[in-house]
Amino acid sequence: MSRLTDNYFYQSREVSRDRLGNPIYQEVQIGLSRGKISRFSLKEKELFKRVVTVQDEKLLTQEKFEIVKESDYVEVDGLRYKIKEVLTYSDRWVTCLVNRYES
Repeated sequence: MSRLTDNYFYQSREVSRDRLGNPIYQEVQIGLSRGKISRFSLKEKELFKRVVTVQDEKLLTQEKFEIVKESDYVEVDGLRYKIKEVLTYSDRWVTCLVNRYES
């Protein structure tokens, strides 16, 4: 397996409201673990039996399932990715479908 890097997990939380009552959100870091981003292989695309687009990438992380499930975004190597779906999980690894997030 190629090298693992730090994964920073973030959740958007409502911190207040403006004068009109609209929520104001702030991203809060809720987890830090090791993992990597990679592309899906043809076998994986068939295994998950779903449409995987060109923008879709795979995150393999050692973070706890509960943290990944609560997270909105993950930062890997200075790039942000939106967590679309948790595909598989075990005691050691969580595999997610992610998209690169442009802020």
